[in-house]
Parts: sequence; structure tokens; C-alpha cells
Amino acid sequence: MSNPVLIKQLSQEEEAAELNLEFSKRYPWYKESDYFLRCLEENRGGKRITLIAYDAGDLAGCCRLLFASAYPPFYESRIPMSTAFIPSA
Repeated sequence: MSNPVLIKQLSQEEEAAELNLEFSKRYPWYKESDYFLRCLEENRGGKRITLIAYDAGDLAGCCRLLFASAYPPFYESRIPMSTAFIPSA
């Protein structure tokens, strides 16, 4: 396969910085912050899973699963919250 797709769990500060940079470039509503560093810490603490997808080495998107959401209807019903973002080219 000449252009492999790689899916991996967020595990390095450099990956969090890459996500922060790419999201700030591609989404006008996203402001650079420590959001992905918090995701990384929650990954390490078992509170969240953040997966990153790369296509031929380029960021293709990410998805997150937060086991205990702060969103009241989800929290009260013990529903995890999931989000996915696929950057446009």
C-alpha cells in the first residue's frame, strides 16, 4: 500500500500541539488553547480516548470519546460524549 492510513491514540505533547495548530488554521471558531493538552492528560488518566488519523503522513482527522460528559443530559443518563473532526483540505 503506497499511502497507508494510520490511526493512533493521542499520546505525545507534540501530537497535541499539531492538533492545536491544525485546528486553529482550519476552523475559524477554534482558538488556540491548551484543549488538546487537556485531552492528552485525560487520555493518560483514563477519562477520555482521543484518536488521530493520518493519511500518508498528513493529519486526516481526530475523534474523541469522553467517558463522563459534563453536558447535563449526557451526565445524568451516563452517556459518553463523542466528537469527530475531519479537517478540510
